[in-house]
Amino acid sequence: MLEEAGTVIAIDKQFAWIELKRTSSCGQCHVKGCGNAVLAQALGQKTVNIQVANHLAAKLGDKVIIGQKETTLLKSAFVMYLLPLFFSLFFGVGYTLLAKLWQWPTVELFTMISTVIGFIVGLFFVKLAAHKISKTTDFQPVLIRVLPSQDIPIICTMPDAH
Repeated sequence: MLEEAGTVIAIDKQFAWIELKRTSSCGQCHVKGCGNAVLAQALGQKTVNIQVANHLAAKLGDKVIIGQKETTLLKSAFVMYLLPLFFSLFFGVGYTLLAKLWQWPTVELFTMISTVIGFIVGLFFVKLAAHKISKTTDFQPVLIRVLPSQDIPIICTMPDAH
């Protein structure tokens, strides 16, 4: 399971809104002059807010760990990246084959246009799939645990004066 730490920023009935900080993949690296580190510093830290079911009764300000299955990430990546690619190839190759079969002009511009149309159709199907996926609980992140509070009471005692 993929896990990420965040902070509860709002409670809405049975849901909690978690703020996650985006970090670069080399956030822990201390190499000077690395292109990724310089780019990450220039762009600054951005945050993302995610709604999760609050079955652990997390409170406002709590540090929590949320998680998501790895298979969910792979399925999402397939839908987002490969579906438009497949449609582009299908439309581009499909036009070329139909043009040869029906003796249409085999101008490369028409093949490129059909490929772009296929890409747009693929994006439409991505939008449909994303809408369908958003309704299922399998693709929703889950609240794994609430981290213990770092607030440790400090007890000061004064030495006895003799």
